[in-house]
Amino acid sequence: MLSALAALSLLAAPPPFTRTLALFIRHERVGTVALTFDGARFGYRSQTTVRRGGDFTVERFGAETNGLGVGTNSLGIPLQGPIPSTLALWMFSDGDVNRCLAAEDERTGAFGQVCASRTGHRLVGTLLGERFFATLGADQGPVALELPDQFTRFDAVTESATAAAPLRPRDLFAGTWPAGALASLKRARAATVHGQGPGCQIDEVLDAAAPKADDALTATSPDAWTARARGLGLKTRGRWATARALAAFVSQGIASVGTSPANETARGVWRARRGSCLGQAKLFAALAKALGVPTRVVLGALVEDGAVAAHAWDEVQVGGHWYGVDPSRGQAPAGTSHVPFAREGDADPLRAGRCLLALPAMRWTVQVRR
Repeated sequence: MLSALAALSLLAAPPPFTRTLALFIRHERVGTVALTFDGARFGYRSQTTVRRGGDFTVERFGAETNGLGVGTNSLGIPLQGPIPSTLALWMFSDGDVNRCLAAEDERTGAFGQVCASRTGHRLVGTLLGERFFATLGADQGPVALELPDQFTRFDAVTESATAAAPLRPRDLFAGTWPAGALASLKRARAATVHGQGPGCQIDEVLDAAAPKADDALTATSPDAWTARARGLGLKTRGRWATARALAAFVSQGIASVGTSPANETARGVWRARRGSCLGQAKLFAALAKALGVPTRVVLGALVEDGAVAAHAWDEVQVGGHWYGVDPSRGQAPAGTSHVPFAREGDADPLRAGRCLLALPAMRWTVQVRR
């Protein structure tokens, strides 16, 4: 893998540019990305509108680096180089070539490569492991970029086009679809599930069993969540007993709403005493961790009433294994009707979004043990 310095010493730096791109997900315009490079400094600014039900939230992100990729982003993550992955696309402006460049993700700081084959004004390759197709403009910079496995496309627009009325995209994660092969999970004691869709592959072994023995609660440092959790008066001593009691509290004490606002937090759900499945999962995790139960939020699909839909729940660790708990339905264990796509702490932060967007097109194979 080339270092950032080697990459720029072997290749001419891209010419200065300014580019504004409209962001589309599943053909729905959801935002804008503004890119600038003056020969010494690179800037990345994005604005994305997220819809959850009737609520719209605007999310903003920015990153700024020097030509070697050293800088920071608006999430506070230091960027140490090599060059930002978006800037790397401009390094293919010097003719019909095949090459790979070391690059860094502007959002996460993760290292990878941008590899491309150029023919005329067309680039085909991988961007930090994601397939992409790009069209170059008269200035040799991308005027269109497609990431098919993320259902994402960027198209160059004028600045005046971005000053129109606020975006009001549809909710990209709403809806239900026929369960198909997943319907056989309804009464399954255990099952192996394989799913394949655009940019998403799922291989999960599901089990409806509860742990046969409980673990003692782990000591935690007192904080605001500890006080809230202890105030529930659960009087439980083990991890699994505590998880069951918390699931019952959330299902009975927190009103369910159909969709999750983009900025839904555990604290907001606690205060309002209402939340989506994701909000309830976040609240459960905050309370469980405060009481000493290792917990992680899970995003995936729920099979219910012959249909499948995006859903969120939790997993708790007991006896060295993870067991599903669905606080929005008071289920502990959650059962085989819950198919995980991604878990809190996964190395790939985009996996959940890719798989949830692919849900309508997923093809499933299920092996059931009843």
